Amino acid sequence: MQQTISIDTLFNSSHDRSYTKGQILLYLGEKTENVYFIRSGYVKVYDITANGDEKLLIILGPGDIFPLIWTFEKIDALQNFYETITEAEVSVVSRSSFIDIVEKNHTVTLYMLRYFVDRTSQLMARLACIESSSAKHKIAQVLLYLAAAHGDEVARHAYRVRISVTHQMIADMTGLNRSTASIHMKALETEKSFKETSTGGLIIYADRIEKFLEQET
Repeated sequence: MQQTISIDTLFNSSHDRSYTKGQILLYLGEKTENVYFIRSGYVKVYDITANGDEKLLIILGPGDIFPLIWTFEKIDALQNFYETITEAEVSVVSRSSFIDIVEKNHTVTLYMLRYFVDRTSQLMARLACIESSSAKHKIAQVLLYLAAAHGDEVARHAYRVRISVTHQMIADMTGLNRSTASIHMKALETEKSFKETSTGGLIIYADRIEKFLEQET
């Protein structure tokens, strides 16, 4: 009988590393033979535009594995930067060991299939934001992404985001300048699409944002 294994168990024999906020784990163009698993904390994935601006693509949190595309499709060099936005504990295993277990163990294979489906859904939400021509629409899409990917439901349709979200972060995720992002964030807050907490977090009302996006379509 095949021995079952959880994704957490897969990394139990790995080398754990601790990072402070603002540390770059992997660089654009870097070559690596490792796979990383976030035990705690958050990591942003981004690249730099031709103008030198940061383009924030996605935020990874506990349970996430990276660099995901590189792990299953061998490419010569990484295509993004990976940097902590909080303190983080990260486990590291070799790519060859990880792939070997995924290919041989049904439990891990099924987990990774579900993981890919979930992350694809999040990436589709990020794509909708990038393709939108409306600044306010872009921000609304990002708020929905944050609620789905990093929010805990604290009331019906209300999600408390687990990370501190700044207007600059929103700007980096939408491709807007900070002042434009702040103007539309204020408008959405006035419309009670979200509210800021005293600790710098957000409570996002997903149903109200979805209604706004439907009206804008």
